[in-house]
Amino acid sequence: MFFDILWNSNPTLPVINSYSDIKNTGKIGIIKSRSIRESFTNLELTLTNLSSMVTDRLTLQQMRIDDIIINDVNFVSLLNSIEPSLNIDNESKNDYNSILNNQKIRNSLAFKLSLTSAAIAHRQELGDEIDDLIQIVETELKKEQ
Repeated sequence: MFFDILWNSNPTLPVINSYSDIKNTGKIGIIKSRSIRESFTNLELTLTNLSSMVTDRLTLQQMRIDDIIINDVNFVSLLNSIEPSLNIDNESKNDYNSILNNQKIRNSLAFKLSLTSAAIAHRQELGDEIDDLIQIVETELKKEQ
């Protein structure tokens, strides 16, 4: 768990290729439905906001966490949780109580957790927007048939 808190932020962002392709080729006019165009615009705004959050805030916070990893944690010992064949016999064990007694470390970890939770919530919202857009497109396609 400590390894995941320190290291994982999963900053990948979804890519919406079809819409980007249509927009970049100047063929946005082929989308006749105003509600579909508006949904794509809203989706693009949500994606931009998520990208900004991940790029600016999570990346900066990860740099702070990296500093904790380098200075306060024996990361080699943590690696054993994902690479059990790693020999850690000569490595010092992490005293997590001592590490977490440091207010700066606790605040940094809590802040990263807060940012990661917000990014996950935004990803869920983005997923919901994509689902809504799919429904709108399917409805429009049925009207055309």
